[in-house]
Amino acid sequence: MAWGLLAKLFLLAATAASLVIGSAAREAGGDVDSGGVEIAAALKWYRERWDEDLEKDLFELLAIRSISGSPDCMADIERVVNWATAKFKAIGMTNVNILRTPADQHPLAYAEWRSSDADALTVLLYGHLDVQPVDPESSWDSAPFEARIHEGKYFARGVSDDKGPVFGMLVALQSLIATLGNAPINVKILLEAHEEIGSPGMREFVREHRELLRCDYAISADGVPSPSDEAAGLVTGMKGAVAAFIDVKSSQVDAHAGIYGGLIMNPALALSTILASLHAHDGSIAIPGFYDDVRALDEAERKEYANYPVPLENDLAALGAVAAFGEKYFTPRERQFARPTLDVVGMSSGYTGVGFKAVLPPSAHAKVGIRIVPNQDPDKVLDQLERHVHQVAPCCVNVSVTRLPMKGEAVTFNSDGALFQAVRRVLAEAFRGNLPVEFKVGGTIPIAAIIPTELNADVQLLSLTSPTDAIHAPNENFALDSMHRTIEAFIKLPFYLRQEHNRYSHDEL
Repeated sequence: MAWGLLAKLFLLAATAASLVIGSAAREAGGDVDSGGVEIAAALKWYRERWDEDLEKDLFELLAIRSISGSPDCMADIERVVNWATAKFKAIGMTNVNILRTPADQHPLAYAEWRSSDADALTVLLYGHLDVQPVDPESSWDSAPFEARIHEGKYFARGVSDDKGPVFGMLVALQSLIATLGNAPINVKILLEAHEEIGSPGMREFVREHRELLRCDYAISADGVPSPSDEAAGLVTGMKGAVAAFIDVKSSQVDAHAGIYGGLIMNPALALSTILASLHAHDGSIAIPGFYDDVRALDEAERKEYANYPVPLENDLAALGAVAAFGEKYFTPRERQFARPTLDVVGMSSGYTGVGFKAVLPPSAHAKVGIRIVPNQDPDKVLDQLERHVHQVAPCCVNVSVTRLPMKGEAVTFNSDGALFQAVRRVLAEAFRGNLPVEFKVGGTIPIAAIIPTELNADVQLLSLTSPTDAIHAPNENFALDSMHRTIEAFIKLPFYLRQEHNRYSHDEL
């Protein structure tokens, strides 16, 4: 059976489920003005055009090598932002602009879809168009930037994180603009291309463009995979992140290991000493003062993590891991979602090619990433790391610690408001009425912590990605079903958000 036919069958079933759920809501006394007719028209419009017209633009987007961490891909970063602004114009959005962060001049694509209703609420939609490196490329089953469909999934770098979800959001907007005479709410959209390196300069950018970006609510198409195959995931909190590069040098050139061994310090050994000092034997982080601002878990939180719906064995099996490991006095899920972590994410020194080379390397390097929790300050944590590294560094080497652009604060989302309820509703309908799994994650999306403090607006992640999407790994993929669920969710969202906003506003009177 052709995948196009499968997609159409999926959409017909999804629309039927939506009508059933809407009917149930009406019978329970809910607001019937939830955009049912408009939603049906938009779904029909996109369904009729997906195979012949819309999908080809997705392949065009996935072909752009927008690796924000690679200096060789800066032209592709500009290209992907230009692709976005061209798409904005093509689908009928207005006030289309390429904006830039104040210091580094990173490009961002911006556009609007305005309602003629003076009292219409405003939502800011967010996503990112940059991707992770493809290494090791030899582990891919196909070229990372030549998208293909196999067994009901798209395969390409960035298709799940975050180009596929962003594209679904754009198709939803295109369908609504094509079928509606007036926008149900004001829509602003901001797409960046430097999220994968920590969104450097984003807080300053939002602060500088506060009036332009002002909104009642914000929704990110960038999210995290659901822990369940039977329901979507609804994130209630995220960790923050910082990163640093540790460089150790003992000489200027390679030194013959036989002639100079025992004469100078081996920088690889010196670096190993430094890295080993970062953790205690019980798995805790051994940097002095590191836990000073970390709040203790209460019983309700411990119960939440104990009831996490995915068995630990499933995650370990998916990773091919030997065993779970971490802080001794916390469960694996508590460590994963609620405790700060420190990891060496890359290291290099000496000769690692085929055969043996008898040299003392002149330098050794490591990249360290730290995931932080609420109340921890990113800069304070980096200060503590840098101070500790210099204190424990062996003699006879020069050591430097360079702070990397990756920096984001931990955030807890508001789970008692109109936005939360609207997102919860569209996610439930995407899975035939199964309520989404509410959970915290160890991942970081910097904008999620910036919007509440700089724009004073609630933010939520609307993500329909799957645990099997291989995000950041070879053979990254995104199911066709997930794409269509994403489009459907973003088509419904303006109407459901308007409805929930009005309901909450009425309740407050």
